[in-house]
Amino acid sequence: MPQRKASPTSLCKSLWAAACLSPALAVAQGQDLPPPAKVPPMWAAHNRHICISATQLQQRYREQDTHGLTADGTLNSELGTAPGTTLQGRWQGDLPLGNRSLPLWLQASSTWAQGQTRYNGYLQSGSALTPFKAKTGNTWRSHSLALGVPLPFGANGEFQVIPHLQWASAHWQRNLVQYGETYRHRSAGAGLLLQWAASSQWLLEAGASWRKQSPVQVSVPHLAFDAQQSGDTQRTLHLAVTWQPPSHWPGAKHWHITAQAQHSPWDNGASHVVNDLQAPPNQHRRNQYSLGLGWRY
Repeated sequence: MPQRKASPTSLCKSLWAAACLSPALAVAQGQDLPPPAKVPPMWAAHNRHICISATQLQQRYREQDTHGLTADGTLNSELGTAPGTTLQGRWQGDLPLGNRSLPLWLQASSTWAQGQTRYNGYLQSGSALTPFKAKTGNTWRSHSLALGVPLPFGANGEFQVIPHLQWASAHWQRNLVQYGETYRHRSAGAGLLLQWAASSQWLLEAGASWRKQSPVQVSVPHLAFDAQQSGDTQRTLHLAVTWQPPSHWPGAKHWHITAQAQHSPWDNGASHVVNDLQAPPNQHRRNQYSLGLGWRY
């Protein structure tokens, strides 16, 4: 795995520390600083919602041949799109700290998707490989939690940047023709989210996050194989557009429609050998597209 320069996660953690710890230190030292601005009502209202979305998860997966068994260096690949559902909840407000307050932003999200992908690889019998193509069933589940400090800016507070910490878990059940495989991992890191109220009806957001994965647990019960692959830094890019109905529509202040897109690439290294078997290094390129209806509470 190539060496990386200074991790962007360190920058995000520094921003988080500057946003969170500085007010706390000032209070501890008794400094007479002006109280921080309250969360603008617009952003508090927008970021207090529950949204359910129809999701399309696109999977590009490749297992690398490191032993010279194949001509193109690929043991197998999976390509396809699966339908699913995403449930997301957000909250934004002020946390009282004595005679002061700390603005907070919280997001929890879960995605479930199931469908078939196109498998292009080999059937294996001992060391013999037979070219093989098929459609395989897959199930994905992921959960994430983010906690951040919203920092509004702009002439009228129409912009907001949110440095935040993230925790996530992921599960992939891969049902091959000969046997089934399960991949599980957790990750933690930091990110930045930028929100812009372009008008009274349109809100845009763009974000990026970096999370360090725990070792990936690979299980193949049919082969009595259970091992770990090295985790990668999982990078995620996020874009979203939200439309709010005109204010004169019935119940307009409570609901909205949101379209979202995410892109997450990561690589995992080879596992250690168990029962003369080894999970090869692999590459994941995953896109997720969602269209949902949200309700502000």
